Amino acid sequence: MTTSRIPLLLAALGLGVFASAAIGADTVGPVLPAPSTTNLCSGGLECTYIAGTEADPAYAVPGDGVVTSWQLQSGSSGGPVTLRVLRPENGTLRAVGASGTESSVSGTATFTTRLAVMKGDVLGITNTSSALLFGPVGSPTTVFGPGIANGQLVPAKLTLAGQSTVVPLIRATVEADADGDGFGDETQDRCLGDRTRQVTPCRPDFSLGALVRPARVTRMAARRPVVVSAALSRSSSLRVTVSALRPGRRVGTVCAPREIQLSGRSCQASVLVRQATRTVAAGTARIPVNLAGLAAGRYTVKVEATDREGSDVTRTRAAIVQIRM
Repeated sequence: MTTSRIPLLLAALGLGVFASAAIGADTVGPVLPAPSTTNLCSGGLECTYIAGTEADPAYAVPGDGVVTSWQLQSGSSGGPVTLRVLRPENGTLRAVGASGTESSVSGTATFTTRLAVMKGDVLGITNTSSALLFGPVGSPTTVFGPGIANGQLVPAKLTLAGQSTVVPLIRATVEADADGDGFGDETQDRCLGDRTRQVTPCRPDFSLGALVRPARVTRMAARRPVVVSAALSRSSSLRVTVSALRPGRRVGTVCAPREIQLSGRSCQASVLVRQATRTVAAGTARIPVNLAGLAAGRYTVKVEATDREGSDVTRTRAAIVQIRM
């Protein structure tokens, strides 16, 4: 990660930026110095702290992704602490996410989490015990309180002694989330590109390739089935339908055969005449389709494969079969 990806305010305030923990990850927050003995809100009062101001926050997320871990440098132990995600909105901030409540330790503590974030979101911390969470690294702290809940705008700002020269000593790792499943691509998602699974074994993309042979037959040859070959990437529920293509008339949005609808704009009606369903494994399946007894004409043979491994995605292929006299 390069410092150009972090808001310039960090450099202006002298806040260091840690290198990425992995490719595709960003670290937001300062180099963590030894904690001071400073606290801001008195014990028992729930306060939320951000470095910088609402209009110019220091710990801003450089891009969309997922917070997968965060660190706290504290001078006291046992303080309940929660990482907050705050989103700028009309000159103020709205709470949009929070980690689980953790306990501070005297020194550096690392906590795992999973918080979806967007570019520009601001990271802060909530504490109720007057824990020693602040260091003098040259930036002011903005304090909100008491009380904050996800979905709500931040409460009123508080003015406290000492807040102009310290910041909360937190930093967080933000990983990319290319498939948008809410899991960080570097450490939490082992199945990139599949939003339905994050642990191995991963499924390949669901695909269906279908081929109908022969595409033209005589009525005599139609006594032998045509064959649908379906190449499937996953086990599926497979449905094959045969529909006759006949001259029709338009009724609203429906095209009805002319023997049913005598007036209206001309169209091509599709009338179901045969269908079959079966469950097939991944690989190439060969399904015979019986055309015996059908009149000469044009027919569509449609193959629909529905994934049965959890996502219920349907893929469709269709072909035209001509039956001649």
